[in-house]
Amino acid sequence: MKLFGGKQTGTHLAVPRLPRKPEPPKQETPVQPEAPPDPDAKRKKRRRALLIAACGVLLALLACVGVYLLWEKPPQVQQGGLTQPTVGPAMPEPERPTPPPPSPTEAPPETEAPETPEPTEAPHTAQRKENCYTFVILAKDQVGANTDVILVGRLDAGAGTLDLASIPRDTLMNVSWGVKKINTIYVAVDRDMAQFEDYLAGILGYAVDAYAVVNIRAVQKLVDTLGGVNFYVPRSMDYDDPTQELSIHIPEGYRYLSGADVVNVLRFRVGNDGTGYLNGDLGRIETQHALLKSVAASLLKLGNIPNLDRLIEIFIEDVETDMTASNLAYFAREFLTLREENVRFHTAPGRNIGIRGGSYYELDLDGWLEIVNDGLNPWDTDVTASNLDLIRCPDGTVVSTTGETVPLDTFLDFSQLR
Repeated sequence: MKLFGGKQTGTHLAVPRLPRKPEPPKQETPVQPEAPPDPDAKRKKRRRALLIAACGVLLALLACVGVYLLWEKPPQVQQGGLTQPTVGPAMPEPERPTPPPPSPTEAPPETEAPETPEPTEAPHTAQRKENCYTFVILAKDQVGANTDVILVGRLDAGAGTLDLASIPRDTLMNVSWGVKKINTIYVAVDRDMAQFEDYLAGILGYAVDAYAVVNIRAVQKLVDTLGGVNFYVPRSMDYDDPTQELSIHIPEGYRYLSGADVVNVLRFRVGNDGTGYLNGDLGRIETQHALLKSVAASLLKLGNIPNLDRLIEIFIEDVETDMTASNLAYFAREFLTLREENVRFHTAPGRNIGIRGGSYYELDLDGWLEIVNDGLNPWDTDVTASNLDLIRCPDGTVVSTTGETVPLDTFLDFSQLR
């Protein structure tokens, strides 16, 4: 019996299919209602982006500052301690009589064994104070001859102080030529600053670390970069000198001064009517100090820090110096961190005297040493008279602290020039 169809027909018997189980009904997921848009989302996103950008800028600035701090550096400091100037002519040693030789019959006298000397403490060797740097600033007059302004200074970066002392231009100096004034040295040594610094060490007791010879144009550019200064001019200033193309006309009173005005106030000495400051060059120095304080106060304002590059550029263009750009950057940054009250000005004390018809300024030894040791000396040992070659005229004779007498006939006789 055949259960399936034959091959010829290819048919099969139908196989009954089982009924499918009904599928359970699909449960629809409830649709969550959309959250309302956050009005601060964009603001938060923008704030986050700004914060990331600010962090990037800050890191870049920190990297630049790091590179800058590695680049800038203070000047090389002088070594060797305080100066020991050559003393005057030494007194000859007294001749000691030679004892007679002992006679052949006499026994040689017994000599006592020399006592062993007590050990003495080694003398103190002067050491440099940390973070102290010294310098001298010369400001040339308009014709580039004598130095109108002479400032010696010390920056104490550790204490955050800057001391500047003016040396009057007529200060007596132990030099070989006839006009023995400090303002003649720069030209007399053919503008050789190494020689000038040697003479300066004679009245300081130490060698300065750096120098700057300032062209008067630098002061004008500096003040104009700061936007001028307000200053009380202590007296009317009227002076004309066609040979220098100089014309000063500034009335007394509180007023705004441009760079050119500041230069004229600094330079003024005597007016067209022959009158000047009541106390001569000291009055001029007092005015210079007051004006320089006003300029320093303007320079220390926060708003002038962006002008740092321009200030360094002015210094490089119009100042002769042995400092590098990295030294200048160091001084500029340290200066901008000073407090105004920590910038202190001094005037070398002394008196005006006449020698062979010439007017000179004799430094007061004790008062000058006090200023040097309190504000200028970079060594931990005080400067004394033994470190100086400072000449004075106590009783009509001119003598140096070294013991040397300076003959009067080595001074120019100004009375013969009149």
